[in-house]
Amino acid sequence: MSTNDYPKSLVERVWNLRWSDHLPKKVLDDIYIDYVNYDQAQVFVKSHFPEIYHITDYNSQFQEKDDRGFKDKYYQAEGDFFLFRKEDETPVGMAVGSFLDWSSYNFRNMAILPEYQAIGIYPEFFFTLVDILKKHHVKKIEGDISPTNKRHIHVVNKFGMVVDSLRITETWGALLHFTYFLDEELEDNFAQRYSGTYASDKKNKKA
Repeated sequence: MSTNDYPKSLVERVWNLRWSDHLPKKVLDDIYIDYVNYDQAQVFVKSHFPEIYHITDYNSQFQEKDDRGFKDKYYQAEGDFFLFRKEDETPVGMAVGSFLDWSSYNFRNMAILPEYQAIGIYPEFFFTLVDILKKHHVKKIEGDISPTNKRHIHVVNKFGMVVDSLRITETWGALLHFTYFLDEELEDNFAQRYSGTYASDKKNKKA
């Protein structure tokens, strides 16, 4: 895909961030991160999401279409799709993100084939995302996780994400909202306001 094929989404218009300036990138011996479009991402979704999410009769909210196709149009215009592939072009996973507001990036989804889930793709991708967004002065990465998804919660806790709210949604039920602060002053201000263990947390962080 040439750089001219990438849509000019909000991340570019607001942050002057073109993913094609940073990707593709080799992150492991045989794993690359590519930035792809909506249609390319849908190929992976339809082929592999049933296996990843253990659903036989697959009906993904991600694929759901309204009567006027607004959902597809939204993702086509504002979705960021990251494909993880081997050197021989075999896809092994993908992630989805989008512009959230002037200071925050929304990390929407991570899906990796079961046999590739324990080789370090997720942290390599996440901190690649961190590095890129920091260069463009983005202050936060945010995302939602189901309270019963203990494995995912454990992973993002290790990354340094913190729970900052709980919300109830019509589509997904209860969701824990996580934030990764790219701005240390912002993180410190949050901790002072809302954490009863702020003093010890700060000391342990420096240790």
